[in-house]
Formats: sequence, structure tokens, C-alpha cells
Amino acid sequence: MLGHLAPATVGETSGFSPKGSDVDHGSAIEMVKDLISDHETVVKTMREAGDLVTGDMLTARLTFHEKALWMLRAIITE
Repeated sequence: MLGHLAPATVGETSGFSPKGSDVDHGSAIEMVKDLISDHETVVKTMREAGDLVTGDMLTARLTFHEKALWMLRAIITE
């Protein structure tokens, strides 16, 4: 729908994951904060897309990411 093919093999998906040296093995709170940052980036990027053809798909994904943000923020609230 977006003009890209999905990876079909495990080998093709390896490019999506970070290298071990790129991952900071911090505390659980730091890891949750990293997840929050990633979800915020995805939400911002999706909201800027403005592609009406994929609008319904984006709405479903935005719902997922915004719910994840709500739950992750609740985890780190003291």
C-alpha cells in the first residue's frame, strides 16, 4: 500500500535491528524511556505523512502507538 515490499525472510529483517554495540544496557526505567521516545517519533512521523490513501491504516497504527505511550508512561511514573 505504501509502495514497499515487506521482508519475506529472517535474513531480510536483520537490517531492522540494532547491532549489539549500539544498544545501551541501562536500567529498566531507561529502557522504557527509550521505548517512549521511539513511539513518540513514530507517532510524529505518521501524523506528518498526510497520505489519505493510507489514512485508515495509519489511524490503527497511531492508536496502537499512542496506547503504548500511555502504558509506558504509567510504568515509569513515580
